[in-house]
Amino acid sequence: MNPYSSPKLTFANFRKDIQDIAVNQAKKLRDQKRYIDQLFKTLR
Repeated sequence: MNPYSSPKLTFANFRKDIQDIAVNQAKKLRDQKRYIDQLFKTLR
């Protein structure tokens, strides 16, 4: 994702995108952790 590829991107939108990306990353990490926990529970 290149923020400079779109010239009409305003700073506010850019900041919102960063926030969205951070939130998505956090969700992904949490889901991954849950998935791994489940995996280890089944493996035990």
